[in-house]
Amino acid sequence: MKTITDGSVRTLLRTALVVGAGALIVGCGGDDDNDGAPAAKAGDVAAQTTDAPAGSAGFDEVKQLSAELMERPTSIGVTEPVGQEIPSGKNLVWISCGVPACQTLGETFTEGAKELGWTVKVINTDGTPEKIKAAWTQVARDAPDAVASSGVDLSLIGAQLKQLKDADVPVALFAVPEKADGVTVLVGDAKGEAEAFGEPMAAFIVSDSGGKADTMLVSLPNFPILNDLEQGFKDVYEQGCADCGYERMDLPLSSLGKDVPARIVSALRAKPDVSYVAMAVDDLTAGLPAALRAAGLADRVKIVGATSGPTNYQYITADQQAAGVPNAFYEDTWLMVDGLARVFVGEDPSVSEITPPRMIVTKDNLPSTDAVFPLVEDYRAQFLKLWGKN
Repeated sequence: MKTITDGSVRTLLRTALVVGAGALIVGCGGDDDNDGAPAAKAGDVAAQTTDAPAGSAGFDEVKQLSAELMERPTSIGVTEPVGQEIPSGKNLVWISCGVPACQTLGETFTEGAKELGWTVKVINTDGTPEKIKAAWTQVARDAPDAVASSGVDLSLIGAQLKQLKDADVPVALFAVPEKADGVTVLVGDAKGEAEAFGEPMAAFIVSDSGGKADTMLVSLPNFPILNDLEQGFKDVYEQGCADCGYERMDLPLSSLGKDVPARIVSALRAKPDVSYVAMAVDDLTAGLPAALRAAGLADRVKIVGATSGPTNYQYITADQQAAGVPNAFYEDTWLMVDGLARVFVGEDPSVSEITPPRMIVTKDNLPSTDAVFPLVEDYRAQFLKLWGKN
């Protein structure tokens, strides 16, 4: 068992103190499960217990961590100006990974690029390996001034990265496992990003329950990066929650937009002790509050989600979701823009490759109820200062 002072939790404490910005965008890849997949797989259920009772050092530190993460971050994490005039007129491409969050990232990336006089063409995909690979093949052939994307499976695009590198086209990525050959700018590594979403969810549940939770984590096995989110969740959960139950429920991709709420309700009916549902991807929460009410489970089960967005904020405001860990869309993508700006002036872009912060939002501290918002309120002014545009 990891302790609250090990490297993973130190990373979370560092994010709580505002050393960067970002968001988890799940990587795209893998084969779809069949339509007959059960609502909850028995093999995915593993009871968890700890030896840290409420009032112990482990519980108290996790509770303090939850309180710290309720505070809104104040810094984008980069203070070193570019220091040279950034060229305008660049033509960039954003490749969307196929989930709604990636579309929003493309929009905020475009906003940041416009501040520097750049234009961005967005290529949408459905997230399948075939479409992702085709999009990167097209971009490698067209050779724009730069390419940006998030969560891409690097094993799919090795040849395209080499082609772009040979053409001196910089590539900016977010939430991939490593800075592979051909990747010029990397904002946040996927494992660290994923863990940094799981940990706040666990901290909230431990604190909110007084160390007496029984949690079901709902995830998507097609996105292996979510295994790291689960690990981050368990690192904190096991440290702070005494005798707390834990299990994981996997959903097939074929259930998305169809019967996700029904599958979760079915699993909860079979597991009457579960008191918290932790959504590894908060897009999956759509329709769940209504389904819980219809099933008579709304008073028993609280929802906590990662990568939260406007729909979740409305649920939180209406007391239908307890808490969320928002995507930092603006800070994340503007750091990618910052890295590319440094590449274009011949500077080292690694200054932009930072560990992003996180924030737990509840009804009491939610900055916005109906729209995507920056975690750092004056993020734009801070970036413009870096770019000599203030």
